[in-house]
Amino acid sequence: MDTPTRETLMRLVSPAGMEATFEAAVRQYCDGLGELRNAVGAMGRAFVLAYPPEAELGRIRAHGGNCDAETERAVRRVLKLWAWRALTQMTNMTRLMTAADNRRLGEQLQNPDTLPEVTAANITAWADTLVERLPALSRDAISEAWRILCPPQSRYKTNRRNEGIGRKMILTWWFVQYQGVGTLYEGSNFSEQAQAVDKAFHLLDGKGLPKYPSDFVTAIREAMRRSRGPGFVGESEYFRFRVYGNGNMHLELKRLDLVAEINRQCGGNMVPQAASA
Repeated sequence: MDTPTRETLMRLVSPAGMEATFEAAVRQYCDGLGELRNAVGAMGRAFVLAYPPEAELGRIRAHGGNCDAETERAVRRVLKLWAWRALTQMTNMTRLMTAADNRRLGEQLQNPDTLPEVTAANITAWADTLVERLPALSRDAISEAWRILCPPQSRYKTNRRNEGIGRKMILTWWFVQYQGVGTLYEGSNFSEQAQAVDKAFHLLDGKGLPKYPSDFVTAIREAMRRSRGPGFVGESEYFRFRVYGNGNMHLELKRLDLVAEINRQCGGNMVPQAASA
């Protein structure tokens, strides 16, 4: 991948124009803090009026009537968390990241003390860091998909890692039988792993990120919804699939040129298995 530019980030991540969006978001954030300050003062005055200090001093303090500064600081911390969470969603950053990276980011977004202040300068610097990370994010996303489709240990011949990804794969645990009666429901890793595989093939094809409703996950859920039996079939842009009553998905990869490329990048120049595999 070529060295990315700000235009690359705007195209892949947030085509609406990041800088103007960031500036508008910061203005709204600062306006909100001003309203918060006024609201905290009004709350304090309201509590004093409702509960005379002589009779309800403890209750007033518990509700913030005599603790305006402390109440404001606490709410500012929450707003900082919300602001940075909104920014990550605004840029679609989390859609480019691997599941493991998203979990680490989620942990960081739990603690306001680890986050910088919400200013246009800080957000622009953060965006510049995203630009620098684009190639690594793309490589990590493709590697994540390869590990999902080519697990280290599998009893299925189609899934042998030393042979690379082939035209057909068998995926387990994306769907689970309900109490052994044949009804299927989504496994805990289904959405996360299906999104990762779909994202990798979109990136390999130079098409950015999957978009609803033509994404892989939606195609699977729609096929499942239309099904009148325990199994179901369907396809998306890059995949054909058949899910059996035992929950196993037989996946056919439609673009062998992209299969060859993911094997080249992740599997040591492996070639796709024969069509009869």
